[in-house]
Amino acid sequence: SYNQELDLTDEAKERFHQWYLNLDRSIHAKRLDAYALRLMALLAVNELKSAVDTETANKVLAICDWQLEVRQIHDPIDADNETAKMEEKIRRVLKREPRTDRELKQYTHAKKTGLWVYNRARQNLLSASEIQWRKEIKKYVFNEV
Repeated sequence: SYNQELDLTDEAKERFHQWYLNLDRSIHAKRLDAYALRLMALLAVNELKSAVDTETANKVLAICDWQLEVRQIHDPIDADNETAKMEEKIRRVLKREPRTDRELKQYTHAKKTGLWVYNRARQNLLSASEIQWRKEIKKYVFNEV
C-alpha cells in the first residue's frame, strides 16, 4: 500500500487559520472548514504538489467563499406572505452589490410576483432604512446595520 502524508506549508496554515477565524458563524457556513481542508489536499495532489502551499490554499478558500455566497443566496426564504418574501429577495440582491430599479426587478423576479408586491416591499425597506436610493449612482444600496 502507498501511504504518503501531505503537509501544509506554514503560510498555507496561516492563510487557512485567518480565513477560519473570519468565517461567518451561520448555518450557511456549516462544514465549510472541513471541506476546505479536504479540497486543499485534493487540489495539491491533482497539481502534483508535495505540500499544500499558499497558492493552493487561496484557490480552495476562494471556492469555499463562493460556496458560502451561493448558500446564502439560494437559501429558501421563510416568510409569511409575498411582501415579506419580496423584501428578503431585495435584501439578498442588494447585499451583493448596488442595483438599479430595473436590475432589482429583474433579479427578484418582480414580474412573477407582481409589481404591487415589489413596490410595497421596496417601499417598506426604504422606510425602515434597510436600503436606500443613491442618487449619485442611480442605484439602490443595502444599508449594513
